[in-house]
Amino acid sequence: MAPVVDRFGRNRAGGHYRSWLLVLQPLLACVLAVIACLPDVRAQFGVFLLLAAVYILLSATQDVAADALAISSIRSDERGFANGVQVAGSYIGLIVGGGLTTVIYGWAGWFAALATLAVLTLLPTLLIAVSPEPPASAEARAARISVNTIWTVVRQRGAGIWMLLVVPITWMGLTAGYSLITPSLIDQGWSAEETATLTTLLAGVCGTAAALGTGVLIQRFGRERVLLVGCALAVIGMVAFLPVISGVASTVYIVAVTIVFFLGYTAGSIIVYSINMDYSRPGSAGSDYTTLASFAMLVSFGAGAVSLSVAGQLGYVSVFVGSSILYAIGAALTVWHQRRYRTQTLNHGAGRAVLPVESAAAGPESVVSTALSATAPDREERER
Repeated sequence: MAPVVDRFGRNRAGGHYRSWLLVLQPLLACVLAVIACLPDVRAQFGVFLLLAAVYILLSATQDVAADALAISSIRSDERGFANGVQVAGSYIGLIVGGGLTTVIYGWAGWFAALATLAVLTLLPTLLIAVSPEPPASAEARAARISVNTIWTVVRQRGAGIWMLLVVPITWMGLTAGYSLITPSLIDQGWSAEETATLTTLLAGVCGTAAALGTGVLIQRFGRERVLLVGCALAVIGMVAFLPVISGVASTVYIVAVTIVFFLGYTAGSIIVYSINMDYSRPGSAGSDYTTLASFAMLVSFGAGAVSLSVAGQLGYVSVFVGSSILYAIGAALTVWHQRRYRTQTLNHGAGRAVLPVESAAAGPESVVSTALSATAPDREERER
């Protein structure tokens, strides 16, 4: 759906991506309202699955438009703070969607829980309606978007190394450690409710504060320093989890270690999202960002599954230690990548560092060779 969102809606009054959001946000609320009105979900499970599929499609499309609108609305030096706000919002959504609605469901039933969620989903429409979208640049208006556009993001200088090497190593380290927190606590006798309270509610509150704080710190001290501190916190959190596995840690210790890990996890996530924004070009911002984020998500899903399998064979200790090493390597590669390619200075498609969207008619078969060639220093630098 990302190329569709980038291509259509361009000439509508009120802004390109804003027009999508003004339609999609109410539609999401309507689908939730219909689900809330199902008299018996078990008896109408097929209908429920169909509505859920529609909701997922609308939600994914809305996410593309929201990301693209954010990219087109903020300056490069604001991306760290903007992504801090975005991650904080996701944590708040986790708390409300996973916590508040569950409480309402237990207290007042299915209809009240889903109706509340529908109302909360509709509220952002008011903010979207009063927030103007910046006019599209000449480059964005001239861009020709097609399905092949999703493959061209790696043609930018350094983007191939970023997506195919740096991000996978970074996310494998973070996700492998994150995915073992819940099962390791359950193995130590924690109940599902206690574990959910720690990893959803408490971690969500701390993650919200950490996300906002990280955004401010990036503006003040820069990405590199914040990334290194975040990496240190995440690695400390994973290594400090080893006593938890042995069963000798107190509850206070477990809570403290989990919070430390989530602080580092949040900081690392914001840096990755900010660099993804750097590589998102005018006219194809939705496609570019979605491609980078989707690849990272696939890597994280795979890393989570593999880490659980490896933990079953070799134990938790080996996975926590391995994930700590991987994340440290990923953070070091990120620092190297930023120093070498300086993505924050990219002008989103203008100049020699970025290929224009319309220049790419090639499909996936040329991605690897293009990515490798795009990551090499440009001609002027070689001549020097």
